[in-house]
Amino acid sequence: MRRIIIMMFVVLYLSGSTRAQDESDRSCPCLESSIRFDISSIEKIYLHPEEILADPENFWQSDEAYRLTQLWHEQVYLQPDKNKWIKEIEKISNISQAERENHPEYISAMKLAEIEKRFVDKAVPHLCEFLPDETDLSTTLYFTTKIMAAGFQRDGKIVINIINQDLLNLFVHEIYHIGFSNIYKKYVTEEMERDPVKLIHLMIQIEGMATYAAYKGLEEFPETGDKERSLIALDYELLSDQDEIKRLHSELIQLYRDVADLDSNAVRSRSWELGNNKRAYYVVGAFMAGTIDEKSGREVLVESIKQGPGAFFDAYNTVADDKIKINLPY
Repeated sequence: MRRIIIMMFVVLYLSGSTRAQDESDRSCPCLESSIRFDISSIEKIYLHPEEILADPENFWQSDEAYRLTQLWHEQVYLQPDKNKWIKEIEKISNISQAERENHPEYISAMKLAEIEKRFVDKAVPHLCEFLPDETDLSTTLYFTTKIMAAGFQRDGKIVINIINQDLLNLFVHEIYHIGFSNIYKKYVTEEMERDPVKLIHLMIQIEGMATYAAYKGLEEFPETGDKERSLIALDYELLSDQDEIKRLHSELIQLYRDVADLDSNAVRSRSWELGNNKRAYYVVGAFMAGTIDEKSGREVLVESIKQGPGAFFDAYNTVADDKIKINLPY
């Protein structure tokens, strides 16, 4: 059913209106960004699985989507189960060529290649509204399958797992990260990387801004998942519930208070569990971004990106209700 939903949505998006956003009133380098789709990994997996099985390690090293996936596993300290992965490739190898070419994932990839230009023409101006004018969003989205991650960005590139129900909204989220990373690398220092509190601040801003930008694009880039299987759908459900926002806010405050008494491994584990698995970085960060945007304006929100996490938290605390401020030293 999930794959059918993907197929139906991509076809509807392909056949929809070709109206693009009016760019005549805004000219900036961000709008010149170049974004492209790459489906070669899907083609290799479904058209040439025997070649992959002949040398699986070579595929992980030579296929760009999988090379980046290996780096993602190292970054999040999770080992890929390559024996299980090989069995998945063997399943594809054991079906006929015609069945492979008619597989929903393969067909979805072909459809995505067709909508590339229409998506980019809409996504770039939308994302540039949430970033400084000098931002470069240029990147390549690599589509693949049989990986653990839903989607991530690494080394200025994006990998997307094609099984996701909410593909287009996920694209917006991940492309935002590309632009944001080109800005924040200007102020990330070795001191910040060694300071767990500052890193948590940074993660809240990074994931919060990407979530908010994608959330504000739901009309053009809807997500079609449900909260049981889609992290984006879960984020948006939590974002609409004030009690959940307050709960996650309280847990974040507790994490900040506990950091001084934890070693680096414990901080990393707590941060991943609360920020990623429980979605606190995404939901609380998006709520903060929305609060700044609604009460102070888009210009203040974008300016806080240029100045770093401290400015983001200051802009939020200036207009937030006292009970949900995050008044911690930066």
